[in-house]
Amino acid sequence: MSEKIIFIIAHKYYRNTPYYIQYYVNNIQTFYPDALTIIVDNNSTHIQDTIEILKCYSNLVLLINKSNCNFELGAYKIAIEYLMNHNLVNQYDYCVFTQDTFVLKNKYDFKFLSDQDITAATMYDQTPANEFPNEIMTILKNIHRYDYLGQYTFCCCNSFILHSSKVVQFYEICAPIIITDKIGSRYSEYFLARIIFELNNYKMFAIQGNAKNILDKYDCFNPNIIYQNIPDVFFVKYIGQIQLKNENKEDICKTIMNYSYNDSHLEFLKTYQFQNKIRFGNKQHGGYVCANLPPYDCYLSIGVGYDESFSREYIEYYKMTNENSFALDGTINDLPNNFSQNLTFINKNIGTVNDEKTDNLNSFFERYNNIFMKMDIEGYEYEYILSLSSEKLQKIKQIVFEIHAINDNGFYGDNNEINLPIPFQQKVDFFKKLAETHYLIHVHANNGGGRTLIKGNLIPNVIEVAYVNKNVFLKPPSLNICPFPIAGLDYQSYHHLNEFPTINYPPFCFNGSV
Repeated sequence: MSEKIIFIIAHKYYRNTPYYIQYYVNNIQTFYPDALTIIVDNNSTHIQDTIEILKCYSNLVLLINKSNCNFELGAYKIAIEYLMNHNLVNQYDYCVFTQDTFVLKNKYDFKFLSDQDITAATMYDQTPANEFPNEIMTILKNIHRYDYLGQYTFCCCNSFILHSSKVVQFYEICAPIIITDKIGSRYSEYFLARIIFELNNYKMFAIQGNAKNILDKYDCFNPNIIYQNIPDVFFVKYIGQIQLKNENKEDICKTIMNYSYNDSHLEFLKTYQFQNKIRFGNKQHGGYVCANLPPYDCYLSIGVGYDESFSREYIEYYKMTNENSFALDGTINDLPNNFSQNLTFINKNIGTVNDEKTDNLNSFFERYNNIFMKMDIEGYEYEYILSLSSEKLQKIKQIVFEIHAINDNGFYGDNNEINLPIPFQQKVDFFKKLAETHYLIHVHANNGGGRTLIKGNLIPNVIEVAYVNKNVFLKPPSLNICPFPIAGLDYQSYHHLNEFPTINYPPFCFNGSV
């Protein structure tokens, strides 16, 4: 099976200059029909021209770089943010990063890279750089990569290929680097080379050999580079007068996408310290970390699905019975195998009314005062919690959730299929209401849900959390200073996906300061 590819193109359009984007995209979609193409525009004055050219294509996303980092690196970072925010990185095998002055002449076999365990490669090979401008030395020191000098070659034209397993790492290395002018863009060839060298296990590899070989075979100074067809040439860059593009920037005439996410929910996601924690359930999706706070007079599992390992271990640990332990799920006919015998199953979903198919849990709130609730109901948690009065919420001593799509108005269900949208303001109100009666004491990022970049921090889109009733505390707890995940308690939700990097930033971790 052939590899799945993403093409990321740093774009700047000027009228009356050679322009090959349509030819490039046509060949991408001819050679790689399943490829995703992301074009990131760096504030072109006449972007509407490009919109008209590209509007007929599918599997293509056009973004605008509104960040303070311009040129190729700025565009690449915007594209990677889009991939991370939409949980797309691991759905592809390789990402190709090029300038818009490249064209694709023939199909490159990316399987060769995977067979050779190549995880990062430049387009062309050149003589290793032995002398570096002072500005480059400063950047290399700032990103802690002031070593291996002379052992790696230029990243020619700032164009390269990364395996999907290296994309997020590349982004995190480059995050602090800001490029604002043409000189800075040219310097990128130095430090990008060092990063590519590292991401390929400290080995250089170029997919097309030496740059001189390409120039010998192909007239890259001819503005009509489309006409030539040479079998062993793949990515070709026009290096003629197009390099003299005017770099003056004007406002774009149309914004296509603006990724400035609302952060109003984060104020209500402040996480607080709690020492006595325990985990129940599988060491993957279905298990949760919670506060060890007996006793409880009722256990409610809302949303069972295929796994009830949490309930089984919880009921055994706290010696609950089927007279005060209940599981509700209207999407299955019975509990899965290996469920606890001390759990009464109710074949209903929860909702805001009582009828043949739904239960609003009012009967439980009338009978019990110290409820432990586990809830995973695929986005319906927002509407249900908002339907509860403060008096009912006060009867929940602790609640563990999987909370979905917290950063926007979407909801991504199983297999990343988009279900019904949920207004973002409803989510803000949800977190605000919980924060009035409960403290958030534990957060685990579900690694199947992607992350969203908000004010410089990657906020997970799906979180597994524990809330404890404020009445349990004699005084307000301190803000949490312990990074997540916690070894021995937290485990990857999905083992076939990499765990997200440590969360050591607000609102989940304050490192001793607000």
